[in-house]
Amino acid sequence: MRTSAAAGLVLLSLLTSSAAFAADYPFSGYFATTPTDEDQHKAELRCAYGFFIQNKDGSYINYHLDLPRFTESSTVRFVEYGRGICSIDASGKVESCLATFDADPSIQGKTFIDVFRQSQPDVIDLFYFDTLAEAQAFAAAGPGSKAAENRYTMCKGFDAAGLAKYITTDRSALSPDDRMKMISPDMNDATMATMTRVLETIGADKKE
Repeated sequence: MRTSAAAGLVLLSLLTSSAAFAADYPFSGYFATTPTDEDQHKAELRCAYGFFIQNKDGSYINYHLDLPRFTESSTVRFVEYGRGICSIDASGKVESCLATFDADPSIQGKTFIDVFRQSQPDVIDLFYFDTLAEAQAFAAAGPGSKAAENRYTMCKGFDAAGLAKYITTDRSALSPDDRMKMISPDMNDATMATMTRVLETIGADKKE
């Protein structure tokens, strides 16, 4: 699924004036799932451990870092752990995402529903719901009745050309619990240092 929590995963965009989100689908690009209370620097570092690609046709693919490989040899390698397809309702405010594949069998085949609001140019706040009707009612009522539960932060500097050598078709072998720890780690000094090295490796290769 596109979110690191086992809640829902939905995005919609009303603000297509932002070039970052202008696409056939209301937004496209590379995003990491981040806590709502995290500063921008830490949020962007999370892209090193896990991100999803949102495509213009509504499809998405989730990836996480092969951390043992990087720890052993400083080799950056991302493996796939989920994919699916998203659609937006007639109101343009509610998105439903079907997980067509997930390394966690309990997720595969499920549909997740969410409402989003863009809080910053590259940040989307997420509101999860169990039913489409609940999401539509919230979207119609406007902000204030529910706090955002997660965020999607754009991975700056990520693009198809720059990531081509690092993205694999290999699928994650992590258990659901280990995967959660992988893509939602404690942001201590050691973790952030490793994340920084991953992003620096990708950035250095792009400059060559």
